Amino acid sequence: LYPLNSPVSVVITDQRLTIEYVNTGFEKATGYLFDEVHGKNLSILVIDTEHRDMIKRAVEHSLLGQSWQGQVKYQTKDGVTRVLDVVTSAIFNSGDQVTNFVAVSRDITYELELQSQLVNAQKLKALGRLSASIAHDFGNPLIGIRALLKDFDQRLELNQQDTHLLEIAVSECNRMQTLIGNFQHFYNSKRTFSTPCDINEVLNRLVFFMQKTLLTNNITTVIDHTPNLPPTKGRVDQLEQVFLNIILNAVDAMADQGGTLTIATYSEKDSICAAISDTGQGMDEQTMRQIFEPFYSTKPEVDGTGLGLSVSYGIISAHNGTITCRSTVSEGTTFKVFLPVEAHTV
Repeated sequence: LYPLNSPVSVVITDQRLTIEYVNTGFEKATGYLFDEVHGKNLSILVIDTEHRDMIKRAVEHSLLGQSWQGQVKYQTKDGVTRVLDVVTSAIFNSGDQVTNFVAVSRDITYELELQSQLVNAQKLKALGRLSASIAHDFGNPLIGIRALLKDFDQRLELNQQDTHLLEIAVSECNRMQTLIGNFQHFYNSKRTFSTPCDINEVLNRLVFFMQKTLLTNNITTVIDHTPNLPPTKGRVDQLEQVFLNIILNAVDAMADQGGTLTIATYSEKDSICAAISDTGQGMDEQTMRQIFEPFYSTKPEVDGTGLGLSVSYGIISAHNGTITCRSTVSEGTTFKVFLPVEAHTV
C-alpha cells in the first residue's frame, strides 16, 4: 500500500486521449514506465465500463472549459486494482480548440481502506455493547421458554400435529439461541484465553470434517499449505468458526455447478495468511461493500442471519489480524485471513 503522502501523478494526452507525457509519480503509482504507455490510449489503465464512462464525462466537462474531479479505479502493471482521486482539465489553443487533456491524480486506495476499517470497527464496538444486553435480556427467558415447551411435550398427550408444532417451536428457540451466541462473540472475543495455533492443522481438520459435504456438492479441494509455518496465538475454536464460515460460503457459491475449493497458507512478513478461494458465482461491487456488515446476507431469510462474516470479522480483529475479500462475478471469490505470528517466534 502507498503511504498517505503518495506522489501526485500527472498524465497529458492529446485530444484523442493518446498518452503523450507521464511524470515519475505516475510511473511509481502504476508500475508502467513512460516508454510502455507512450502513444497508447488512456483507457488501457481503466478496468471496467463504469469507470471508462467516468473518463468520458471528464472529457465532456473539460471540453466545456470546466475541470472535473472524481474517483476512478485503475489497474497497475502487476494487475492490482487501486483507486485514484483525479482532477482533469483541457488545454485550448488560441482558436479555442482542445489540444490536450491533463489529469492530475493521487492514489487514495490506502485512505479508503483505512476509512472502511474505521467504520467497521465502530460498527463492531456498537454491536458488542448491544450483544451484552441482548444475551442477558433475551437469553435467560429463552432458556425458560424452551424448557417449558419440552416439559409440555413430555407431560401432555398430544396428537401428531401438535407434537410437530412443538418441535418447530423448540427448533426456533434453538435458532434464536444460536443467534444470541453469535452476538456474544463480539462481546467475549477479547476476554478468552489464547494458545499457540497451527493454522495448517486447523484447516486440515476442517477439510476432513467437510469432506462429505464437498464431495456431495461436486467440489474438488486443492490444498496448498506452506509447511512448518510459525504458530499464531489465538482461540482455536474461534478460528475454526471463521474458516468454517468461509468454506460454507464457498460451498453455497458453488452448489449449483460444483467447482474447485483452493486452500493455501503462506508467510508474509510478520504474519501468516490463509487464502480460501472458490470458483463459484462471485459477487458484485455492491455486495462486496456490505459482506462484513451485521445482518447483511445474500441467502434467503430462512437460511441465514447475516451474522456469519461480521462475526468472522470481529473474531479476526480481536486476534489482531485482518480479513480481506476479492471477488469477480462468474469467476469466484478469495478470502484472505492474516494473523500475526506468535511474538517469540518472529
